[in-house]
Amino acid sequence: MKLETERLVLTDLEDSDKEPLRRNVDNLNVSQYLLVVPHPYSEEDADWFIGHCKEKAKEQPRRSYELGIHLKEDGELMGVIGLTGINKEEEGTATIGYWLGESHWRKGYVSEALQRIITFAFDELGLRKLKAGVFAENEPSAKLLEKYGFHKVGQKEQTVISKATGKTHDEMLYELER
Repeated sequence: MKLETERLVLTDLEDSDKEPLRRNVDNLNVSQYLLVVPHPYSEEDADWFIGHCKEKAKEQPRRSYELGIHLKEDGELMGVIGLTGINKEEEGTATIGYWLGESHWRKGYVSEALQRIITFAFDELGLRKLKAGVFAENEPSAKLLEKYGFHKVGQKEQTVISKATGKTHDEMLYELER
């Protein structure tokens, strides 16, 4: 799988992504708002995640796309964006999620990747609705979703636990319809 934007290439994860994956997500500023990412993040964690993504990519029909975010200019992985829980047949929905290494923040990369994956979800997969959950404290992520038309549809109080910190958080729920 390969999706392109002006500055980015979004691709299925490969073994060669292991070190940049580990380096970028092994940062509490990144992992504190991710549900299942531990801190510290080890080589074994990266091996497991890449292997998991490779297995999921083989499913037919495919129910998840967890894609590495790579800069076109150097090709190195700097984050991950994905659609999971794809249900094309019955509901036409998927859940969207993303993270980016801190050294790449505030350069518009996640915005660019998000715009491309939304287009992919609606125009190429034919989905009708995207869902997203954001830790209440993660205001930049919530604002980004809102920028692309996601609407807050609810909030669950003290229902999600960050694996990186062990802290319980409120989760804001967002949706975007085609």
